[in-house]
Amino acid sequence: MDFWFGDTLQYYASHDKKIARGVAEKGQIVDLRNGAVRILEGIGSVAGPITNVFSNDAKLASSIYNSSFVPAVKSVFPDLTVQQVAKLDDMGFSAGGSTMVIAKNGAISLVAFIPSDSFLVPKLSQYEAHLEGSSSDSMKDQLSKCAQFTRDLRMNSVDMTQSSNQATASSCDALEADARAPVVGRLSADSLSAAKGRSKTRRMRTMGLVSSSKNLGDFDPAVVLLLQRDLHIMISGSHIQQLSTQLAVTSVSCSMPDPLLSSSSVTCSLGGSNLNLLTTGRLIDKLDSTVFVDSNGLQTSKDDPTHAQVTFPGCPLANAKKLSDTYLVELSVSTGAPRLNPSEQSFKTPTVPSLTCTRGANVQCTLTDFNLPTGATLSLIDKDGKSHSLGAGPFTAPAAEIPKGSYSASIHTSDDKTIQFCSPVAVP
Repeated sequence: MDFWFGDTLQYYASHDKKIARGVAEKGQIVDLRNGAVRILEGIGSVAGPITNVFSNDAKLASSIYNSSFVPAVKSVFPDLTVQQVAKLDDMGFSAGGSTMVIAKNGAISLVAFIPSDSFLVPKLSQYEAHLEGSSSDSMKDQLSKCAQFTRDLRMNSVDMTQSSNQATASSCDALEADARAPVVGRLSADSLSAAKGRSKTRRMRTMGLVSSSKNLGDFDPAVVLLLQRDLHIMISGSHIQQLSTQLAVTSVSCSMPDPLLSSSSVTCSLGGSNLNLLTTGRLIDKLDSTVFVDSNGLQTSKDDPTHAQVTFPGCPLANAKKLSDTYLVELSVSTGAPRLNPSEQSFKTPTVPSLTCTRGANVQCTLTDFNLPTGATLSLIDKDGKSHSLGAGPFTAPAAEIPKGSYSASIHTSDDKTIQFCSPVAVP
């Protein structure tokens, strides 16, 4: 992970979180809180044996000191190093230290560790010197107002329904997103030397006797906001890899139902990877691509993208002239061209039940290639949707009641099931 400022093209490498974690662990040793606690514990350790030569009151005082006072100090001023190191592990960037998957058009948050003494503080000092030496305070005033507005916005103390606040937000966004050249130059030996005096401060906890390096909180918010505007973070190289989300079909197995009715479906079971990306399918005659059937059903699962099932209506295949040919399965996804799977599918010619009707004094219809349930009745439906009942088998009705024409047929069984056939019935 690299970072640079504006268009200076001066790149710097961020520190790995392992280095930052080491800084935190070292800080646990030199921290004022931990140093004070160790001194108190050392006093208790030395005072305990010494009190044996004094009175019982001295022994009691030593016991109270070690068992009550020192633990109370630790409780009032806790050591947060462990929690800080845990946060570094959770959010810090590390090359190869962890794997994060980012969804398409998605985003995740990462923390980049910028070296403070050698880069961040000198750079902030440059911005601070620029703003203080500027003849016009307009930029500093604008940045200060935007920094305060940002803090108020995070505290939910800004009513964004007011037009004035919306205008302030727009102007701050435009100021922070300004793509002009950075207002300060690149770091150099001269700029580091000039910023050295600005990188130190005297703190109240040392009564101003000892100077220490500044941190981010020691600078004016306008200075930090100006640096934030010019700062760019870049992740590149071997740290980024695109995960394969392409559809891959490794096996196809299709079955034809027998007998073939109007409700029958040809089922193709698929195996592979990322099958949840499927949208549609098509059965295509290998020798004649003008013969094909589009899918009417698709079953996939996000939990198990290695299996899927595509269904095709059976009746169009019953009317196909070349059912004895082999077929190929064409699969489509939401983007990209359809893919033809090379696995050939052969079907055994199914039994296709049919009705044959004759006209005399009565119209009589005979069903072939199908075992008719006992008590079933036949209905012929014309193009206008009018139903003509022929009663239980043999299926007959007076000729005057059923005009000549083409009908769709439905058989109703005694258990309330309806059977429909692929081909229409012609009544002479």
